[in-house]
Amino acid sequence: MYNKLENGGLSCWTSTLNRTVQTAQYLPIAKEKKKALDEIYAGQFEGMTYNEIAENHPDEFKARLKNKLTYRYPGGEAYTDVIARLENIIYDIESTENDLIIVSHQATLRCLYSYIKNVNIEDAPHLPIPLHTLTVFTIKTTGLKEETVPLLDS
Repeated sequence: MYNKLENGGLSCWTSTLNRTVQTAQYLPIAKEKKKALDEIYAGQFEGMTYNEIAENHPDEFKARLKNKLTYRYPGGEAYTDVIARLENIIYDIESTENDLIIVSHQATLRCLYSYIKNVNIEDAPHLPIPLHTLTVFTIKTTGLKEETVPLLDS
């Protein structure tokens, strides 16, 4: 990967949110912000923890648990909305000539991962996406190779 850093064979896309831009700032390559990579928008619950939502809005919390794929936050998004907004990103990924680093968020990464790994859409919201981890997908003639690299020492 280091050779690709030096030779321009690597691109980096981030969401427009500060935490992904800050994470990617240390990569010595050009970065492109893409709004479609932003985290699921929680509408009126934006900025609240799941515990706060459960405590203050128990009916909404239960509705989300019941069907995480189609549950839409009040004034916000559902996973199905995130999947729809990622459609053009997927086209861009498939047509890019460079290897690509995507720095994004749990919901968007779950949706991208489910597409790449051909996971059933209903399972996408429940996929485990480890924090502080680089997941590398390599296309081989024998199929897709997946490798995870923790970025922080435990």
